[in-house]
Amino acid sequence: MSHPQQPPVGHHDDVADVPHGVTAPDAPVPGGPERRRTGPGRTVLRLVGCLVVGAVVGTVGTVMFQASYPVGLILAIAATLAGSVTARAWGAWSGLTVYALGWMVATGVLAFVTGPGGDVIVPAHVESADWLRRNLSNAWLLGGVLAIVVTSFLPWSWFADESRPRRPRPL
Repeated sequence: MSHPQQPPVGHHDDVADVPHGVTAPDAPVPGGPERRRTGPGRTVLRLVGCLVVGAVVGTVGTVMFQASYPVGLILAIAATLAGSVTARAWGAWSGLTVYALGWMVATGVLAFVTGPGGDVIVPAHVESADWLRRNLSNAWLLGGVLAIVVTSFLPWSWFADESRPRRPRPL
C-alpha cells in the first residue's frame, strides 16, 4: 500500500484552516533570522550612528554638566553610560569604539579649544578657574571615560541577540 507523499516541513498549501493572526508552528517569525539583514552598508550605517550619538552625547553632556551642580554632572555621566550601552548593543566592540571616539572628540574640542575671548567651556586645565569649576570639569571628563570603560567590561551575553538555552533544573 502506498502512502501519499507528505509536503516538506514549513510548506503549507492549505492556509485557510489557520485562524487569522495565528501562525503555524514552523512558519517563519517576522523579524526572525530569516528577515535579519546584515551587510556592509548596514554595518557602516550603525557605526556612523554610533559616532553621531557619541558626538551628540559628548556635546550636550559638556554643556549640561555645568548647568546645575551636581544634578547636571550626574545626568551627563548617566547619558554617557546610556549612550555607550546603546552603542555596544548596536555595533558590538566596533560600535562602542566609534561611540567613544565621537564622545572624546566632542568633549576634547569643547574642553581644549579656546573661544574668541580666550574662554573654554571645560576649564579643567585653566589655572585661573576657581576650584569647584576645575574639579567639576575633571569629574566630567574622568566620569565620562569611566562610564565608557565600564560598558566595555559588561558581559557580552547582555548584548547578544540570541538567547541561551535554559539549563535543566535539578529535581
